[in-house]
Amino acid sequence: MPAPEPGGRHTAQRGGATEISSAALRLVLSVVLLCASSAVVTGHEASDDPATARNPQTEHLPAATQSTPELSSHLLQLVRSARTDAVQGRLPAAEQKLRSAWQTARELPRENVLAVVVLNNLGHVLCDRGQLAEAETLLREAILRWKGARPGEELQVTLIEHNLVKVFLAGARYEEAIRLARRSLAVRDKHSAGEDIDAARLMAALACAYDRVRRFSDAEAYMLRALSILERELGPGEAETVRVLSNLAGLKLSLGQHAEAEALSRRALDQMRRAVGPEHPALAAALNNLACALMARKNYAEAQWALQSAINVLEPQVVRSHPDMILSQYHLAHLYALSGRYKESAALYVATLNESETSLGTGHAVSAQILAGYAEVLR
Repeated sequence: MPAPEPGGRHTAQRGGATEISSAALRLVLSVVLLCASSAVVTGHEASDDPATARNPQTEHLPAATQSTPELSSHLLQLVRSARTDAVQGRLPAAEQKLRSAWQTARELPRENVLAVVVLNNLGHVLCDRGQLAEAETLLREAILRWKGARPGEELQVTLIEHNLVKVFLAGARYEEAIRLARRSLAVRDKHSAGEDIDAARLMAALACAYDRVRRFSDAEAYMLRALSILERELGPGEAETVRVLSNLAGLKLSLGQHAEAEALSRRALDQMRRAVGPEHPALAAALNNLACALMARKNYAEAQWALQSAINVLEPQVVRSHPDMILSQYHLAHLYALSGRYKESAALYVATLNESETSLGTGHAVSAQILAGYAEVLR
């Protein structure tokens, strides 16, 4: 039976409208992404106060507008609170707060940038929860609103586009992810912003897409470049840096370097636990990569532990059709087959295939891969 693909992978006033400096807007729009094994995922930046520490979503947020100070203050408070929830892995709570914020923000004029902030945050949290279609709709709306409100300020658009790249990756739309990531990186290079944290996030996403389409040399080059920037700017033990390390382990799996993949996965898992705690959904990618490496080395018992642990950290936070959940269940079904537990394998393949076809479609490459694994079990 063919082995599954490795996982893992300051304000002034003008006519009553909010005016925000470009530097402040970069901080408002910039994202601290969370968990999706099929995309670059970033996480919590440790501090005594996770609501404000080194979190671009909550530093230097715009002051309330002159016309509606109470409303603006309320929206920003919701965003801050939701970001804290998301960073700490409480994705349903983050979604609820951001949906409440959007119900208010959607009534604001289209040129009001606070609506873009809410849309961008909600879009990426929905992506992290596996609600990809709605996430894509909201992120595209955020881009349109930003371009209408701030034409010519294209650098900030790349921060939203990063989330859209993440949606494409989660939905296995790899060529779209590659085109958008490359375009966004070109914009950042044009503005001399091609070696900062936001550029590194895009590089890491692009590397994952290249891995999936088997352009391994390109994948490794971008992944190592992203890792170098993040280690320099954030530190080697920060969750966002560790996520790229986990993605590198996934690349080693793709290259068939199983011993190196296992060692990198164990290192990434240990560092991620220290960064985010033992129950954060961001652990799932490292757990999946470790499981794949262990299966390749016929350590089925520990591989099962790793996959069940991945499912356990995901279940309270994501929908059943989340790509990470599908991936974990698919790997577990494959493990059951390798272990001779064919009845359990077939049942789990069927359940996983139903989830994949519902969320991604019957003709999707992921669904086809699951179907092929199921067919092998039935032979």
